Amino acid sequence: MPSYERDGIRFVYDDRGNGEGAPILLLHGFTSDRRMWNPVAEALEKRRRVLVPDLRGHGESDSPDDIPSYTMEGYAADVAALLDRAGIETAHIVGSSFGGMVAMEFAVTWPGRVATAVLSDTSPAPDHPDYDERFRTREAGLARMVDEVARFGPLEAGRRAAR
Repeated sequence: MPSYERDGIRFVYDDRGNGEGAPILLLHGFTSDRRMWNPVAEALEKRRRVLVPDLRGHGESDSPDDIPSYTMEGYAADVAALLDRAGIETAHIVGSSFGGMVAMEFAVTWPGRVATAVLSDTSPAPDHPDYDERFRTREAGLARMVDEVARFGPLEAGRRAAR
């Protein structure tokens, strides 16, 4: 499994195919990892070189404890370091969800390195007012679910067995 380091953080990525033209870089969503792109990468690698990283804090890449290091600027710089490591000047960038945010930050910071960008199910910023409401709703829903789910967890199974 190829890997590279930036600022002491190890990143794992797939480097597939060797076709002509600018390579394709696939960026996964939040809480996902590079494996989400496997079917797409398998199809694309027949014609192009395809790079698929595990972003910082995801998959097999390191997850630093330094919370302030998790910034869009940092994620974009991680992507730039991957392209440098792979000897790639320009790439087609595809980002889904959170990966789309990273792709946008990368494109704004290094526009000359982006041949094209495909953005799917994403937003220009994670701090959009709509997200605040979604997160509050999700948190409230999760809190209500905890008691319900706990009824079926290992502790409850142990209690039932002891009866």
